Amino acid sequence: MGPSRLALWAVVAACACGRGGAAGARRLAAQPRGSMQLAVDRGPLAGLDPEQVRLMEERVVVVDRADRVVGPESKVNAHLNSHGPMLHRAFSVFLFDEHNRLLLQRRAPTKVTFPSCWTNTCCSHPLHTPDELGVDDGAGLLGGAVTGCARAAIRKLEHELGIPLDTFKTDDLVFLTRIHYIARARADNEAAERAEFGEHEIDYLYVCRTPVAGLRLAPSANEVCETRFVDRAQLREMMRAADAGELRLTPWFAMIAEQFLFRWWEDLDDPAALLSHREVDEIFRFGECARAPLVQ
Repeated sequence: MGPSRLALWAVVAACACGRGGAAGARRLAAQPRGSMQLAVDRGPLAGLDPEQVRLMEERVVVVDRADRVVGPESKVNAHLNSHGPMLHRAFSVFLFDEHNRLLLQRRAPTKVTFPSCWTNTCCSHPLHTPDELGVDDGAGLLGGAVTGCARAAIRKLEHELGIPLDTFKTDDLVFLTRIHYIARARADNEAAERAEFGEHEIDYLYVCRTPVAGLRLAPSANEVCETRFVDRAQLREMMRAADAGELRLTPWFAMIAEQFLFRWWEDLDDPAALLSHREVDEIFRFGECARAPLVQ
């Protein structure tokens, strides 16, 4: 018999690849069996942007290392280093235009995690709702999770970049693989109040193409402070500049670019070749996440 939901929460909080996990596990174990969520910890959000604080109360999807759903948790609790951070589900979209240029965004300085960093087109979290869990598509890829994360991606493309919701269907977002990584903010890089936060995600990766030439963007200033389309040479130059400390990339974007992105880029114009990169059953694990044992 597998572990109970309560045991799974303790395993996710401790995670074997996160500092502060034991404290998170103790807090989780103290919750009544009928209520697996922690009380929202608003203390670390004091003084931050009110809209970002509001968004941090959304419920994300906490999972175990096999990407099995454990339950909902507030975004703030899931991202606190003192809680692990908790392993949760995420998505990353790589949107290319008609010239095979990749759309990048620079995260707004108001963002709680990794503010002012350059990153891929859109990266966020599915919410713990039936639509974004994909419960109506149980026969789909990964039990509907691929559909659920694609729905979340379409929602966030509109929220962050102003791309209308009817621009894409879920099938337009080509799922290729999942990665598992952990990245904590560092006090020397972040405002002191944000060094308490980090990411610990199983990230669903999607590639899509703009459906029409000249896609118009209307970025939310609360989410995005700059956008640009780049070709491969320009992205390699940005990666060199990041290595030299001249700009900052989000950790997940740097990992994905180094490990996967340029190979996918070569096959954008050949749908069959692009799909040959799809890995449904494997979760690619990076850094300390690769060393922790898989939860059964």
